[in-house]
Amino acid sequence: MTKNSNTHTIALREAILAGQPVTRLDSIAIFGVSDLMGLISDMRREGFLIKSRRIGFREAVQQAQKYILYEPPKALHVDELTITQYWFEPL
Repeated sequence: MTKNSNTHTIALREAILAGQPVTRLDSIAIFGVSDLMGLISDMRREGFLIKSRRIGFREAVQQAQKYILYEPPKALHVDELTITQYWFEPL
């Protein structure tokens, strides 16, 4: 893993631990981390309680738009798609 990608992963991990819910869209577009599931798996193995739920893709886009400019392609039926959202829940 390069130093730059490690820095991005650390930033994503800190955002999750700060209570920010994240999706794969957030992970890639905001933090530049393509392996969100690897990070989630590592955190769970370390004992962190990481919860998940399915949300509509439109909701995920609105969540990401707080931090980046993003418009899904017009041909993408965002109301028909779902994506998994993850968050940290303190014990």
